[in-house]
Amino acid sequence: MDNTTTAVLFNDKGDVYLEWLNDKFAATKLGGIIFIGIMMVIGIIGNLHVLYIYALKFKRSTHRIYILCLAMVDTVTCCIGMPFVIVDLQNPLLFRAIAVCKILRFLNYFMCSTSAILLVVIAVDRYKNICHPFEVQMTERRAKIACGISILIGLILSWPAPILYGASTVGTKMISSYLHIEVKANITGTQCFTVDKFFGTPYQTIFNIVLIGIILILTTVLGVLYSLICRAVIQQAQNFQKMTKSINNGLKTTAGQIYKNEFPKISPEHTSSSADSRSTLSDGFVRHPEKKNRNLW
Repeated sequence: MDNTTTAVLFNDKGDVYLEWLNDKFAATKLGGIIFIGIMMVIGIIGNLHVLYIYALKFKRSTHRIYILCLAMVDTVTCCIGMPFVIVDLQNPLLFRAIAVCKILRFLNYFMCSTSAILLVVIAVDRYKNICHPFEVQMTERRAKIACGISILIGLILSWPAPILYGASTVGTKMISSYLHIEVKANITGTQCFTVDKFFGTPYQTIFNIVLIGIILILTTVLGVLYSLICRAVIQQAQNFQKMTKSINNGLKTTAGQIYKNEFPKISPEHTSSSADSRSTLSDGFVRHPEKKNRNLW
């Protein structure tokens, strides 16, 4: 920056410079902002469509309960969580609404955790229906309890978020070096991230490790359950093909036996004797010996 630009950007508090630097830094995240915006619009439309269809068109069932609960959680994520992420990306140095930061960080962790757990619950229900259809299955009451437990676990996993996250001080010199801009003064900005007193402490690390571990466990469980479901579906399809083939072969054999019993082969001797046993009258009618008094029309 030249001296004229520096004079314009700096005031007593450095606010003008922060706004300028904030806009510069936010411009580097434009691709992420656009991507999240597109996903937000698609998610809102899709989840509202699912809520409408499953709430009004489908009959009561455990599957309907799971889908409605998951759709409601995802709708809140798309309507609240994603706009917050966009605002956060647009204000990497000027996010000063600390209470909003804490609430929205908590909601994001809570909604994502609950959604992941619900996916596992749905996978378990499908596994029981397909792989063990004759065992005790989920009822509507149990499905509602499972959804409630999923929400409770999401709350337990997310409670550290509003404590760990809040006003985080960030130096503009670090941002300026990232943007390759020469800065002679270090004016601090504020972002929605780990609170300064917890930065560098093991609390944030432990929280992240626990969440990553739970995500890996849930992903592994989902992979194993759906692998077993796919194997069971393939086996059932193969058994169905074998049964269909066996039934077709049995029908062919039975039809052949019926044909032989109803229509036996006629030998030449039987044909000649049958021909001799018939007499033709002068009027052209054929009369059997045992039915001489009856005309065959």
